[in-house]
Amino acid sequence: MTDVDTTPEPTFAPLRWSRLAMASLVLSVIPLGSVVAPIVGAAALVRLRARPDLRGRALAWGGIVVGVVASILTIGGAYGLYRSFKELALRPAIALRAAWDGDAEAVRGEMTKPASEATAADVGRWVAPLKARFAELLSVDLGPAAPVGGGAPTPDRQMQAAYVAKFRAAHPGIKVTR
Repeated sequence: MTDVDTTPEPTFAPLRWSRLAMASLVLSVIPLGSVVAPIVGAAALVRLRARPDLRGRALAWGGIVVGVVASILTIGGAYGLYRSFKELALRPAIALRAAWDGDAEAVRGEMTKPASEATAADVGRWVAPLKARFAELLSVDLGPAAPVGGGAPTPDRQMQAAYVAKFRAAHPGIKVTR
């Protein structure tokens, strides 16, 4: 007698790559797709656990990790741009408040040339007509970001902001709206 094993060898279906895992990795490097990539990667991991004939655990994990990191960087970058624009856009409002208070040094610090070279006398001459017409500067706020008159952005892509200044009139008969 011979020792021949007559049990048939098990047959396995050929391993193939999980499409969800691949999609997760691809989505993770696309700017807005990075938000969806971790969800697709998690779905791929669930499917991979249930189907041993699929490959792609590393792809799914890569899509999750890269998607989360890319999403955090995108959101952080957008927030940083927002804060930078807000700070830059508020500079003229701060300069107007400083001019009203007679602080030429603060005006120079907030503005660029030629206003950054203004003397205290220059600032005084600029603000004197405003003080003659308006008794008090109540507030200067950043208004709607759209330029007055709407329209398309300028060709040089200049950022514009609208300001709303509130004054108390020096003379009761003057109606002040801006």
